[in-house]
Amino acid sequence: MKTEKLVIVLLVFSLFFSGCNNLVGIRKNQLIVENLENNILSSHENSKNKKLTEEEAKLKSLELLEKYLNIKLYLTEVKCYINFKDGSEIEIKSNREKVDKSFISKFENSNSVFENGIFSIYYTSRKDDIKQEFTGSINIEINAKTGELLSLNLYNFSSSKAFSGIGTIEESEKVAKEFIEKNNIGNIKNAKLIEKHKSVFSKNKYIVYKFTFQDSKDSNKKVFISMNGKNISSISIGIMNYIYD
Repeated sequence: MKTEKLVIVLLVFSLFFSGCNNLVGIRKNQLIVENLENNILSSHENSKNKKLTEEEAKLKSLELLEKYLNIKLYLTEVKCYINFKDGSEIEIKSNREKVDKSFISKFENSNSVFENGIFSIYYTSRKDDIKQEFTGSINIEINAKTGELLSLNLYNFSSSKAFSGIGTIEESEKVAKEFIEKNNIGNIKNAKLIEKHKSVFSKNKYIVYKFTFQDSKDSNKKVFISMNGKNISSISIGIMNYIYD
């Protein structure tokens, strides 16, 4: 009898521990699955919120300059300053007419700019470098997450590789329109001119033609572009024409 009881007790303990081991095994598997899911969600969230680094932003800006204006710069040959503006730090030019939240929100790129922020990269020539390819300075602003071009300004800029030529306002308009459509600036495929005017600076007879284009099918897509004859001197896409530099 004692032997039979001992066998029964051992069987009960065996079944108990076996059951516990199975439960522990299941819990371990559940933990592994939960950890994997958490890691995937965390990785997706980080990827969703990830901004460009300063070095990535610089390289992207150089790519855009070469792509759109055939201006090739090297970080080792220019002075470079970079600044990041978070969406909460972006200031709207208050002296513009009808500039309020409802007006700003109409631009196609407004949400992306405020959500992702802006990298502003400023390039200037080195005065001590007599072999430099350009003189003057360039300021280019890009979306801090996507790297898309937001604005571009050339100051007292000259380069052997920049296209040139002085023309009429009609000729400049044609160059600007073709440039926007060819490069899909501001996601505009078919540009419609809605405003233009001419500015003359008497000191050096410097002429600037300013144009506002919008997509023929979507008025929320706008590009503001300035031309010095046939040379592009500035570009502002959508909301950027109303933001302080």
